[in-house]
Amino acid sequence: MDWGAIAVAITTGVVGIVGTALGAWLAGRSQTANLRISIDAEERRAKNAEKRRIYAAHLAACTEVQRAVLKRDGSQAEEKRAATLEYGIAAAASVAIAAEVSLIAPQNVSDLALSAAKEAGNFKSGAVNKYFGIREQLITAMRDDLSGNQAGNGESVSIHGSLD
Repeated sequence: MDWGAIAVAITTGVVGIVGTALGAWLAGRSQTANLRISIDAEERRAKNAEKRRIYAAHLAACTEVQRAVLKRDGSQAEEKRAATLEYGIAAAASVAIAAEVSLIAPQNVSDLALSAAKEAGNFKSGAVNKYFGIREQLITAMRDDLSGNQAGNGESVSIHGSLD
């Protein structure tokens, strides 16, 4: 018997089995890492979609407050009460959604959202309004937050004080 040939055959078989097992183990680790990356990306996407929904609701609520202010200010005496009630409902919704923004947004976006809710109620047709400047800053800050741009995140932007 040629023991050398037998040893070479056994060694080759063991190396083949170990190589196959090692390859399978590494492939499993790679698939686990890829799955983890995929799950993280999906979580970020879902979080941004929820932020986008809340941000859009806030901007729409501020626009509704402006509409209610214009209706209230342009109403005849008999329509004034209903228009004032509409304004109150719209203002309350705007503040509620601004509070929701503050739960999910960085401090700068939260501060701007509260300022926008306040200034939307001070809107006057044909006048220079602080609201439009705040709204533009807010939209930029919201876009930065959604795109992952960390500029200004965490910094308080105290523009117009507290909500009255």
